[in-house]
Amino acid sequence: MPFCRALFALLLCTSFSIGAELRLLSGKSITGDLVKIDAGEVVIKTKDGEVKTPTAQVLELDLAPAAASKGNYSDVELTDGTLLHCSAVAYKPKQVELTLLGGQKVTLPLDAVTYVLNDAQDEKNRKDWKNRFLTEARNSDVVAVKAQNSVSRLKGTFGDVEPEGKKIAFQLNSQGNPVPLVLEKVHGLLFLRQAPASPLPVCKVYDTQGNMLMVSSWTQSDAGFTLNTPSGGKFDFAKTVVTRFDFSKGRLTFLSSLEPSNVAETSTEDRVEHFRRDRNLDDGKIRLRVADEKAPGGYVPVTFDRGLSIHATSEIEYDLAGDYNEFKATVGVDDSVGGSDGFTLVKIEGDGRELYATKVSRKDLAKPMSCNIKNVKRLKIIVTSDDLLDLGKHVSLADARVSK
Repeated sequence: MPFCRALFALLLCTSFSIGAELRLLSGKSITGDLVKIDAGEVVIKTKDGEVKTPTAQVLELDLAPAAASKGNYSDVELTDGTLLHCSAVAYKPKQVELTLLGGQKVTLPLDAVTYVLNDAQDEKNRKDWKNRFLTEARNSDVVAVKAQNSVSRLKGTFGDVEPEGKKIAFQLNSQGNPVPLVLEKVHGLLFLRQAPASPLPVCKVYDTQGNMLMVSSWTQSDAGFTLNTPSGGKFDFAKTVVTRFDFSKGRLTFLSSLEPSNVAETSTEDRVEHFRRDRNLDDGKIRLRVADEKAPGGYVPVTFDRGLSIHATSEIEYDLAGDYNEFKATVGVDDSVGGSDGFTLVKIEGDGRELYATKVSRKDLAKPMSCNIKNVKRLKIIVTSDDLLDLGKHVSLADARVSK
């Protein structure tokens, strides 16, 4: 019994800590418990003591939070790019009150909202919204109205929310004569907005519910974090629900997230196979055989979430404006995709100068590559065949990224 009482007392006195993995621009990782994160540094307590790292050297901080709950929700995007999953959206004149799935509440000016999509837990609704509403250039507000199995798009101009918060005025085709729309019957609202001029976001913060906040500043307490967004939002998040601080924007960029400035794809056959982003040429996950001395056969199959898959003969060029210092990738042939024997040739050029060249076959293990791209403005990836025919010759550049 004395031992049990002592153990119980120890549990009461032990402060709560949260497991963390800190990934740096250098490629190094630090694991331990998070002590502090602010604009200047991140402090991780490891088994060897505290390690302090300047925030400027950090790519991501991953935390080990509690499990998330599930439920129906509306997606709300703010003008700064913050995306929130909300269990409730309450409209007021000039304002909106959001209740996140995790229970946090925040009141914002309605002018800070870019869109509201109801029933966003349905993947079909999200895809339709993205494909039909978010990709089109527009010069007006848009309301989405669902009738039976279809969603109609109506262009016009939103007015004020009525005092009781149940209806919003809408001018169809912006021709005057506004009519009140019942908000609970609307499928989605898409406002014509401008991004806030300042402050700029410092990082992205993710939580267990899938919320993604563009964060301009934050404070840390024993309970968690108070996160401020450029759009004026102030969110209190318990440390048990925050999953990631992402500082990679501007420091590290995956090529699959960039739009090439030029793509030239040809073939000796009748069919040109277009390059894929974050997928292999069969539209599955990129999978490469990576060396591992401890594994049977000396390798393990590794699946990659990011990368480029390219068929011969292709030239893909990116405009980097001289903003990056290093290009890295893992180069290999995805043997889950059909192809032919022989070699596929890969060459990396920077402003017309060869920076890297290799040849890979289906029998080879994937290999890491890196090259110096300091001051390089035009980065070109060239994939060709060593045969007269390019049939079945392809390569994947897994985790292809540029960093500062």
